[in-house]
Amino acid sequence: MDTKPTTPKKYTNQEIAELLTDCVLVKDKYWHLIPSGALIRYYRNDTDPELSFKRGGYIMGIYPQQDGTINFSIKGMKGSNAYNINTKSVSRIYKRIDPKAIIEVMMIRDSMAEIRERLTKLEARQ
Repeated sequence: MDTKPTTPKKYTNQEIAELLTDCVLVKDKYWHLIPSGALIRYYRNDTDPELSFKRGGYIMGIYPQQDGTINFSIKGMKGSNAYNINTKSVSRIYKRIDPKAIIEVMMIRDSMAEIRERLTKLEARQ
């Protein structure tokens, strides 16, 4: 078995944008609600900023800790082994939108656009 350390991948802005397509930023107060099986991408806060973006993988388990943090068990991409990460070393998590929820997401976006339009019209009256 090959145990030599791997060099962290440095993603370009374009690669990051492509990997975050169809993903939404999850506020940290909702991290505990990310379901098992969800695909996540994340930024670490304990590494070199240029290497902080991580491709992530699929959540296999969510384990709340006594200190209020959460350990995620993640099945890496491309057949890599599962690994654990604690939220104290994570600054941002993006979750891929569940294809089954796309209608709801689109309805919410449309509603928000209508609300913004109404607010703009109200502000213009003043």
